[in-house]
Amino acid sequence: MTLSELSLFQEANGFANQAEVQENPDLIGVHILRDASKGELSFLTNSQSRGPLRDTRASTAIVDLAQPAPEDLWVLGCPNTYGAVAAAIKIIHGTPVLSDWGRDPRAILATFLGLYRRVGGNR
Repeated sequence: MTLSELSLFQEANGFANQAEVQENPDLIGVHILRDASKGELSFLTNSQSRGPLRDTRASTAIVDLAQPAPEDLWVLGCPNTYGAVAAAIKIIHGTPVLSDWGRDPRAILATFLGLYRRVGGNR
């Protein structure tokens, strides 16, 4: 996914954003600013903290619209940074599907207390 594709996805899902896309980096993952590397998207939710934004190696970052960005970092400015980051993680990494969701077969439920019905089993 490229930065411009991410911007369009965010807009289509209700996350208004502003992106100045002169280069269009491919984004392969999402990581925190301190540990991000080239090809990764990062984020800054605290507009008071500029240091980590200057020092990151991320290809791009989601920031608050009011946050000035360093010249060498492409940013996606959003008023709802938390929501935009969650949506980005979902589209870039996908939603995990766990086959073992639900009641553990080893669980012993106290049916005599009526707990089994509240958990979701049928009796």
